[in-house]
Amino acid sequence: MMRYSAIGIYSTGKILLDGVIASPGDGGVRVSAVLICHPHPMLGGDMNNPVVSAVEVEANERGLASMRFDFRGVGRSEGDFSNGEQEWNDVKHALNFLKGFPGVDGSKIGVVGYSFGASVVLRAISKLKPVKAFALVAPPLGSLHASGVKKDKRSKLFVVGQNDNVVPSLQLQRQLDDLRGPVQFTEIPEADHRLNGHEQTVAKRVVDFMVTTLLS
Repeated sequence: MMRYSAIGIYSTGKILLDGVIASPGDGGVRVSAVLICHPHPMLGGDMNNPVVSAVEVEANERGLASMRFDFRGVGRSEGDFSNGEQEWNDVKHALNFLKGFPGVDGSKIGVVGYSFGASVVLRAISKLKPVKAFALVAPPLGSLHASGVKKDKRSKLFVVGQNDNVVPSLQLQRQLDDLRGPVQFTEIPEADHRLNGHEQTVAKRVVDFMVTTLLS
């Protein structure tokens, strides 16, 4: 049975972020965990986004702990939304919180980012040292250029919809040719950027990757 805990995370500037951790059992056995970062709030993105929620449920069903949270200025999180300028600090502090949470194996943590969340993760990738694997869903192409992902050797999964007009599948695939380390790519048939109706497919692919990578 999963145990859900409402949490508060202090980010840079003493900004309190709202979040939820789901962890299996009573915390007696340490488990792998995933941190999930939501899409752009101006497009309705928050920690209750359907893709974020689907990944949480799938992760929990596979025995992983999970954490989702609202970036600064979103939902009940304090501060002002900065459109990516400061949100990478939120990811860093959320990761440190998850790493130290009772029952979580801090050496087996993965990070999932969807759209804006993926761009923030990419921006912070060199600072996310405890992370073993990254799953980036529909990452904006510009965020790949502006990050240190090309030098990162950790395992990465990229997921995009076949009909995504924001992140064209073919263009994303071409950029992945320059990346180091193990890289996997999945195209979701008939899905666009919002992935409506494909949440479970995305979640299963992401969690399959995380289970295989984190437990290896």
